[in-house]
Amino acid sequence: MKRMNPYIAFHGRTREALSFYQSVFGGDLNIMSVGDCPPEAQAAFPAEMKEKAMHGQLDIDGHFALMGTDCNNPNGPAPSGTNISIAVDCADQAELEKFFGLLADGGSVTCPLGPAFWGGEFGMVTDKFGQDWLLTFADTHWKHVCS
Repeated sequence: MKRMNPYIAFHGRTREALSFYQSVFGGDLNIMSVGDCPPEAQAAFPAEMKEKAMHGQLDIDGHFALMGTDCNNPNGPAPSGTNISIAVDCADQAELEKFFGLLADGGSVTCPLGPAFWGGEFGMVTDKFGQDWLLTFADTHWKHVCS
């Protein structure tokens, strides 16, 4: 396996969400709309979907890619943030505090930054898009510390 990446359905907010995450983490953002697809692929979508994101990808320093789409599951959208949390192992304390603050802006802190019983610092945030984030600065395995 080369790497594994989260792929999130943002239900019409992919451009906004991935642009926000780019402002937090940096990286290169590419988004392909339904209208950018070949005509035979576009035919599978209603005309009002032409400007929606077929696929978005934020590549972050070659370490990680966050992918997203506005093209929901045919069974309907899953509730945002309830089926995935994104864990970020920060390089240092300053990066941890920066990411935590930016992600919490407009969202909610579910576990404040603080010492983790296994060492290092840990905190949890639900961002303004309903996405859950687990942030740490320590060389440890993830453990759930907030209930």
